Amino acid sequence: MTTPEFFPTDSPPFTFRKFRVVGHVEPRLWDDNLGLQPTGVLPITPSPHDGPHRARYPLDREVLKF
Repeated sequence: MTTPEFFPTDSPPFTFRKFRVVGHVEPRLWDDNLGLQPTGVLPITPSPHDGPHRARYPLDREVLKF
């Protein structure tokens, strides 16, 4: 965001220079369901996109290492 306020502001596009996909969270957990996970552990499984990536957006639910 270009300002500290939520509205009005602009959100310029971005990419990450590099990151590694180490898995993804599945099944999707909504905020309402996080109370059912008292240990704070999310179910992370291998991703078909595991490995290094450059200059792209991560996909929804990907677990990254920078």
